[in-house]
Amino acid sequence: MGRQPSVPEERSAANASPRQRLARFVQRCRERADNAKSALTVHGVTYAAVNLGLLLINLLTSPGFLWFLFPVAAWGIGLLQHFTEGRVREREARDAATLPPLTKRALARVRRLFKVRRRLRHHLSTVAGLSAFLVGLNAFFPAEGPWAIFPILALGIPLAIHNAVARSRRKRLHRELAEEGMDIEAASADLAALAVDAPEALFADAPLLAEAAELREAILADLQDGGADADRWRTELQPELDTYTRQIGELLQTRHELERAGARVSAAEITEQLAVLNGKLDAATSAELRREYQTAVEQYEGQAKSLRDLQERIEMIDLRAKSAVLALRQLSLDIPRLRTAPAGEPAGLASLRDKSQELTRYLDDLRAGHRELDAAAMRVR
Repeated sequence: MGRQPSVPEERSAANASPRQRLARFVQRCRERADNAKSALTVHGVTYAAVNLGLLLINLLTSPGFLWFLFPVAAWGIGLLQHFTEGRVREREARDAATLPPLTKRALARVRRLFKVRRRLRHHLSTVAGLSAFLVGLNAFFPAEGPWAIFPILALGIPLAIHNAVARSRRKRLHRELAEEGMDIEAASADLAALAVDAPEALFADAPLLAEAAELREAILADLQDGGADADRWRTELQPELDTYTRQIGELLQTRHELERAGARVSAAEITEQLAVLNGKLDAATSAELRREYQTAVEQYEGQAKSLRDLQERIEMIDLRAKSAVLALRQLSLDIPRLRTAPAGEPAGLASLRDKSQELTRYLDDLRAGHRELDAAAMRVR
């Protein structure tokens, strides 16, 4: 039985920041993956040694009937499940390493998503192992015809139902995570495409997003026990804060995409090629050759302009994202002051209302800027 967490550990976990919670989650996923790998190695060695012994006994006692294949196949079902566990845990560790710091609610959804995927994989491996075992039995006892198809179909029906339910749950969880500004599948695919060694490279701006998530939680916590007025403003502000934090994540993701697009072209190489082409253009004597060189020069100049525009867009994202977080900081400073005002004071409520409206206007600016940046990224690509 694993060690139960102490009261101080539980309190520390409850008060942890998104970065601290994620670090613990990634560590646990990696530990489980390593444990599953080690256990699979032990299981595999035991399986091979025992069944080799059974093979020798079989050949020495009754070589005319290879009965050792039955324990080999039956035990193989368990080995297949163990192999599946290792693969699933390894994928969870890889996916967890690509996550930016998330809120407690988003991290809980990630855990549920991992659990849904894990259960379906285990069910699939069990059905595959049993089906292979039944086909093997059918091959040993073929007198009754292809009887194995009937139990295999019976096993397939609940698997199909499980798959449909799991797909629905995964879709819902992915949608809820997307509302939090996170797409696990896309993050994992981006990491593989970049072929980086450190997952932190994918989310270089994760601290900014983590700060936004921490500020959101702090603002809502400050409104938790502030009476009827605070409850009302908490209800009205929470959707705005959720959308606001998600938009910051989308801006930072767009920044990452633009950086990737810019990395495909070297500014130094463009400058060098332009110098060479301009020299050849000046030296060309044929009108047709000059036209070709002129076309090439214009293409490189267009790439150089696109790179400059792209850098300006990236700088604009930096400014907007930092400004958005500063607005959250200011809101987090204002709300405790408003809570200490006398209950029902109009000035305090009016100030909080103005801040909410300011937040909504800034959201509209972020959305407009996000559409412009998406269009810029498409032009570069």
